[in-house]
Amino acid sequence: MKELTKYKHYLIFIVVILGATYITDPLWLLYQEQKETLALSKKRTEKAQALVANRDELEAKFSQLNQESSKANALLFSQVSEGEYKLAVQNTLEEILSNAGCTLNVVDWEEAAQVSAYVQSKSIKVDFSGSPLCLAKTVRLIESNTPALRIERYAYGARGWYGKFSERLEAELTVKSWRKVQGK
Repeated sequence: MKELTKYKHYLIFIVVILGATYITDPLWLLYQEQKETLALSKKRTEKAQALVANRDELEAKFSQLNQESSKANALLFSQVSEGEYKLAVQNTLEEILSNAGCTLNVVDWEEAAQVSAYVQSKSIKVDFSGSPLCLAKTVRLIESNTPALRIERYAYGARGWYGKFSERLEAELTVKSWRKVQGK
């Protein structure tokens, strides 16, 4: 017993170290973790309160986006099957060429590309011939068409050009069109 009282201060020191290691340190780590969790929770509540405060503004933006998406739908071909889509685009191009006074020679479809989950684009190569005025009308009518058609590439040529409007030119246009894909 005498030896215990002799080394009492060492035992107290060991108990303090053990207490610090196994009790105080884990409590301190838990405190730090709870502090971080509280800070993150405060940020989340602030964001939620800001969203609730800006609800009217967000609803206005949402309605504006809906209106603009309906405008975008008018620029897309909306045929369900790919065959109907190709037929609609080809009929549109044939109508444009006949209105411009051109002669359609060849129509060739190229590979489709997925623009987004709901939009697919496809290019069509159109070879035709006609007067210079026919070429100008065709380009203008294609670019102003609804649903949208856009010229990707073009090439014009003639066997000889003498500057007359009655001469025939050969043209090759690659026209891009977009289709709304349903059910994807």
